[in-house]
Amino acid sequence: MRNAKPTVLIGVTARRGLFSREILDLMAQHDERPVILPLSNPTSKCECTPEEVAEATGGRGLMATGSPFAPVDFGGRRIVASQCNNTFVFPGVGLGALVARAPKVTDGMFLAASRALCGAVTERQRLEGHLLPEMADIRTVSRVIATSVAIEAREEGIGRLLEDDELERLVTRAQWEPRYSAYRPRRV
Repeated sequence: MRNAKPTVLIGVTARRGLFSREILDLMAQHDERPVILPLSNPTSKCECTPEEVAEATGGRGLMATGSPFAPVDFGGRRIVASQCNNTFVFPGVGLGALVARAPKVTDGMFLAASRALCGAVTERQRLEGHLLPEMADIRTVSRVIATSVAIEAREEGIGRLLEDDELERLVTRAQWEPRYSAYRPRRV
């Protein structure tokens, strides 16, 4: 840590406390806005907590966790740790690839999905420390990601040759809408 001076720390070890106060302090010394990603589940095995990151970084750390955590009040402001999992990216990547009729999913398509996901974070969310949009916006985010993926597939020459607005319209039309019918068992 002292020699490498990392700016991003990713935890997937399921070892509670692995990101100690010393480690988090070093991260804060090396970077104005260190990115701390304790992704292990469940919360009892998370490498550190949002409170620990806020305290060690003076509230400057950017954080996403693998499990949900409540927001932290620190220094008179509310800090949110985004929940980081594949729920945001994979539905949009799959839908975009299907709409584009792409024969494969490329690194460029995943990069387009990543950029679209980052662009979906609002300014208010950024000020609260969100690295990802709120889960309540998942349908909108998936639609934006799918459109970006379909556009990228076209640009790479493996997707449909349609204008951006037509791809967006097709994505919107193709997006699954969950509808559940009431079930009434028949009397015998």
